[in-house]
Amino acid sequence: QNDIMSSVYPDHPTMGVTDRTFPTRPGIYAKTADIIGVDPYYCTGKEDQNLAGVGNMIAQFKELNPNRPVFATLQGFWYKNRGDLRGPTEQEYRNMVWQALCEGIVAIDTYSYTDMKANPWSGKTYEELWEEQATVLQEVDDFEQIILSTLPAPYYETDAEGVRLMSKRYNGKSYLFAVNT
Repeated sequence: QNDIMSSVYPDHPTMGVTDRTFPTRPGIYAKTADIIGVDPYYCTGKEDQNLAGVGNMIAQFKELNPNRPVFATLQGFWYKNRGDLRGPTEQEYRNMVWQALCEGIVAIDTYSYTDMKANPWSGKTYEELWEEQATVLQEVDDFEQIILSTLPAPYYETDAEGVRLMSKRYNGKSYLFAVNT
């Protein structure tokens, strides 16, 4: 990750990655890094997990570190040595990606394709799991110019619980992206 970020931002070679940050102890990386990563792994099949946690964690992270760009490393596998019951389905992965985008992350990563080979929960091959995630990331790539636009856009809000919105303006048109967690 350091190498990737250094190649994209050669004038900002430092980067910190932390799983989460708390108001009572935001961590050394939050104070010293130019670019910060967050790892929201909310799709494990456990009863106490909720996909909305992805957006919530990123929003909290950005609130605690308002002057740092944030990227998200999303879960793409079954973490057998931690005891997670499963990894995300294609629909869940899509939901997590768009939540992260609506929260304003600057980049997406997925950890870890190599661990997906040992996914007994899915009944799918490594190649099928790769294709699912590649499909979602291609959708993001198709909208990349719109997502990265910095033109002033209309403001939208909703009272609907669990809905995350992102509005953008690009090439004379307004776009509204929404995801229901």
